Amino acid sequence: MTPEKGRYIVARYRSFLGHLPKGEGPFDRKPTPQEAMTHLHGMLDKMEGFLDTVDKRGSEWELEWDKFNRWLGFMQGAFWLHGDYVLDQMRDHNRTKEVVVHGDFGALIEEEKSQ
Repeated sequence: MTPEKGRYIVARYRSFLGHLPKGEGPFDRKPTPQEAMTHLHGMLDKMEGFLDTVDKRGSEWELEWDKFNRWLGFMQGAFWLHGDYVLDQMRDHNRTKEVVVHGDFGALIEEEKSQ
């Protein structure tokens, strides 16, 4: 996966979760399904920040790239448990394809790269 693909995934999940408020936690008890989803929505801005560091190739970029991928795995695991996506769908989200952006992030389209 590339950072560009990471941004596409963040935009895709932001569109999916956009109807929810952004939240954090709860960290001291099991969350309700609603709290879990608002927590995931709140993670997206931070994940985008990790990608900003990766793009700049600063001294911490490898740590931020690893952290982005751990958070993405957490998020996708939660989506799977919640029944939002099946594993095959999320594999496709992660596969490297050419990303074509039309307008705002509400209209993202992936196309296979021509060989």
